[in-house]
Amino acid sequence: MLAPSPIAIDRPSITDDDIVGRQIAALSELFPESTALSQYGRTLTFRELNRKADLFAEYLGQCGVLPGGTVAIILERSFEWIIAALGIMRAAAAYVPLDSIWPDSRLCYAVKDSRASILVSRSELSDRLQIGIPCVDPYRHAAAIDRSSTSSMGRIVAPETLAYVIYTSGSTGVPKGVEITHANLAHLTRWHRDAFHLTPKDRVTHLAGLGFDAAGWEIWPNLCAGAAVILADEAVRWSPELIQQWIISERVTVSFVPTINAVPLMSMQWPGNTALRCLLTGGDVLQQSPPPGLPFAVINNYGPTECTVVSTSGLVGSGGHQIPSIGRPVDGASLYLLDDLGRPVPDGTPGEIYIGGSGVGRGYRNLDASTAQCFLPDRFSPVPSARMFRTGDRAARLPNGEIQFLGRVDRQVKIRGYRIELDEIGTVLSRHPGVAFATAMAAFSKDGDAILVGYVLPKNDVIKPTTQQLQTYLLDWLPDHMVPSTIVELQSLPVSANGKLDFTALSQLRDLHQPDGLASALPLSPIAGKLLTIVRQILEDEAVTAEDNFLLAGGHSLLSMQLLVRIQDVFGVTMTLQQLYEAVTVDHLAVLVEKALTESRLTSIWKEVLALKSVGPSDDFFSLGGNPKLVASLCQRISTEFYHEITIADIDGSPTVRRQAELMQGRVRTSHSLPSGVVALRPGGTRNRIFWIQCLGTRLASEIGDDQSFLSVSLTAHDVELLGEAPGLKTIATCLLQKVKATQPAGPYILGGFCLSGVLAYEIASQLQVAAEEVRLLIMVDPPSPSSNATRSTIAERWAYFRYLMKRAEWLGPRASFIHFLEPLIKRFPRSWRRRLNVPDAHISQELIQSAVFSYKPQEYGGRVLLFLPCEPRPHVKPFLGRQLVGPSNLQTHYVGLYHAELMEPENARNIADVITLRLEAIENENP
Repeated sequence: MLAPSPIAIDRPSITDDDIVGRQIAALSELFPESTALSQYGRTLTFRELNRKADLFAEYLGQCGVLPGGTVAIILERSFEWIIAALGIMRAAAAYVPLDSIWPDSRLCYAVKDSRASILVSRSELSDRLQIGIPCVDPYRHAAAIDRSSTSSMGRIVAPETLAYVIYTSGSTGVPKGVEITHANLAHLTRWHRDAFHLTPKDRVTHLAGLGFDAAGWEIWPNLCAGAAVILADEAVRWSPELIQQWIISERVTVSFVPTINAVPLMSMQWPGNTALRCLLTGGDVLQQSPPPGLPFAVINNYGPTECTVVSTSGLVGSGGHQIPSIGRPVDGASLYLLDDLGRPVPDGTPGEIYIGGSGVGRGYRNLDASTAQCFLPDRFSPVPSARMFRTGDRAARLPNGEIQFLGRVDRQVKIRGYRIELDEIGTVLSRHPGVAFATAMAAFSKDGDAILVGYVLPKNDVIKPTTQQLQTYLLDWLPDHMVPSTIVELQSLPVSANGKLDFTALSQLRDLHQPDGLASALPLSPIAGKLLTIVRQILEDEAVTAEDNFLLAGGHSLLSMQLLVRIQDVFGVTMTLQQLYEAVTVDHLAVLVEKALTESRLTSIWKEVLALKSVGPSDDFFSLGGNPKLVASLCQRISTEFYHEITIADIDGSPTVRRQAELMQGRVRTSHSLPSGVVALRPGGTRNRIFWIQCLGTRLASEIGDDQSFLSVSLTAHDVELLGEAPGLKTIATCLLQKVKATQPAGPYILGGFCLSGVLAYEIASQLQVAAEEVRLLIMVDPPSPSSNATRSTIAERWAYFRYLMKRAEWLGPRASFIHFLEPLIKRFPRSWRRRLNVPDAHISQELIQSAVFSYKPQEYGGRVLLFLPCEPRPHVKPFLGRQLVGPSNLQTHYVGLYHAELMEPENARNIADVITLRLEAIENENP
């Protein structure tokens, strides 16, 4: 049989010098000071990257990692992730990239199935997963890694050695690992470097999901070309607008962006002098061409994970009206279109895609049968041992030789860039105790968007799981993009004439299905009512309620963008995709819109009172010229505007527009009056009420569960005057405890605090315990030990503190570092000076607490304590570990973030909130 066109393109064979690790080592000698990695203003040169990877490889060897072994990585996007992956490959092992957003059950399965001998992760995640293999924490073990010697490193990394094992959705109901060799990776690297003419002058992006094979495409080929890899912030990845701003500001020259975000990027206005010259895309069907006039080329790419990311690639012409092609086979790859009997089809005729060449991986890990079914001998290749991969995709060859993608042959689908095995969804659904049979299908909404639909046959008519229960169950096992937005209840199984399940009949049942969610029993606010109308119009579903999850109801990324545009049109409020994904119900979204509108109204009032043209949401009222007379005027204006009284103490405690908006929103949404100094940052929770001592919990309040109330309890200016110059910590605690008791007369209580306020929360909890009141949980976020000596008396201590500040400054960036430097500096001024400088009383009350903490002698406490510490401890402050004060069985310690100063940043606050929620649930289960 003649080989179908195009035939495999001959390329020079891969040599040891083409191995990724060797290429980067060579570049570290040619361009030692060139930037290899950049993130948040931090940089790492090629010399530093090469050295750190060698040290990490040696450390892994000391930990028992053998050549040919596997090492799993579960880390956030960071230098440490890339150093770890490169180090693993240098150690002649294969890395297994796993995404921390996956459910724990999926992570555990992948680690065990890959036979990883080591897990590279933060220690707290390893403790939570309980996988049973050693954990290397690159943050906590940094000193030990740096002490490693590279003198013994001499492991041979041959082209046939495994480079990585990556997990994809599997038809058996569990994910399957794809094995990719160094020869496969070198093929990708060589093609990418040549195709896009990369040089050390290029700056490229890294924003793909860490469990997605495109992440490796972003990293290794670009590093091997000497280009600088720029790591994206997680918030940037969700927003096309932020991606554009980031690409422009970072002077990026080449960027891969998944199709779902590439489409809006192509429609945006770009400055003519943008550095970007190539926008690479892939992962889903590109359904439109770029408009004329873009200052960069758009390249559409296609390839299964089994063939090392990219198999075809092509320039997309501007202004076309047809769906763009997926280009031609890349160098070193061949693509065959075959019929059901394995024969080549004529040009223009649909056929199944088979891919051969240098990119075809080794096979599936631990799945010999699946490997034999999909990785076949390439009978069209002149190389006797060559293999080709059966993709299950359909395509046709166009007259110009390019390939037109036509969809899936089997039950594997791609929705919004994710490859999904429908049978995996059905298998997991079938495990639910209330389900007798389940399957899933892909369908199309009225506007033509692909969606997932689940079909369920209940075990009996007495207990039937609801859609929400099933979706929640699936989220414990599957990523959210694999959870069907619609689940249809079956009365019986439709069977075709040949005895098989009739999928055509199933698809017709979907049109008859009505969601089983109940309408909200509570009246909606005017804003929530308008939002619900907008959401129903966008989803084309009148049955959606204010409590329904927008994403699970079918709201994918494109519909999310439509929702944000409608919110801007109707309310005049600009929101980001990240905010939408964090507030996925109408109820929660309404709170954010109300807050934004409140901030806008308050900003207008501030401008009038201060006679200023511009006021920022974080500007301090007193720093802008506020004085006692203007404070009184501001209180009167706000009280009149919002129909709720605001006092001078409130302005002192919340001296910015943003803080005042939170204060007013809490009072408007809270039905009863709260004591002075108590603010409901998140009111209305029905499950638990958390008292956070002395402010500093706003971000944590925004991340805590919807069923939790979150109240800030702080000293007011009046309290500070009554307490005098140097009150003891017990006296301050008693003052705040009175506010807690006035808000909630009886226990159980949940208390928490950050830094100094954590010690204050400890004393409040102790006083409650002495009074025989129940304290359900005490939360302390990096509190100092009362025995700490905050002065750096010796040269060694001063030098350790200086090094700590330098490392922290490099991590936080100049602006955040200056703010953290300025606050303690102001506290050193005499109080009379700070009054003249209009320093808020919140700073002054914090100074009172600081003085009291370091003279405090805590008593033994027998309640439950949840302690959070940073991975990089402060050398000048001893941590409050509490082992002598709290029983070991009652103390749980978690490590979150790197430095004390970043513990309340959004990502760390989210992690802390998750742990608090899980701990409270565990306590409830202990005492049902």
